[in-house]
Amino acid sequence: MRFAEVFTSLPALMVIIAFAAMLNDQVQTLWPMIALIGIFSWAEVARFVRGELLRVREQDYVTAARGMGLNEWRILWRHALPNALRPALTIFAFGIGAAILLEAALSFLGYGDSNLRGATWGSLLQNARSSPQLWWICLPPGLAISLTVLALNAVGEALSERR
Repeated sequence: MRFAEVFTSLPALMVIIAFAAMLNDQVQTLWPMIALIGIFSWAEVARFVRGELLRVREQDYVTAARGMGLNEWRILWRHALPNALRPALTIFAFGIGAAILLEAALSFLGYGDSNLRGATWGSLLQNARSSPQLWWICLPPGLAISLTVLALNAVGEALSERR
């Protein structure tokens, strides 16, 4: 988990911008950007799942499974992991919203797929920045980002309430 803490301590936006600046043309496509966002997003989910597994480990059904003589791997795969991943869906929903915001910020700053200029929400906002008096140009992408992230947060909250 110390390795995950290193990733959580680094500001993802700054590190991705540094990688994009160092690897100019290689990172300026969609798949390397998705990979970089994924590399800096996994640690929070891993920490949460670990915490849930530590909580589930103390539950009565895991103790009963140990008492029945099941081996640790079977307890993990059949009992602990399914019960730990159910609450993790909430974190996944919030993580997807954060990834969308990070991609929009990178596109707004000019880092992203050069073939998708004008097609991503961040690059549309960057185009609107050149003429601030035309406020209606930035309204659709800004609303789309806001509504998408709000919807994903609502899904995450609904999943956590369902738990």
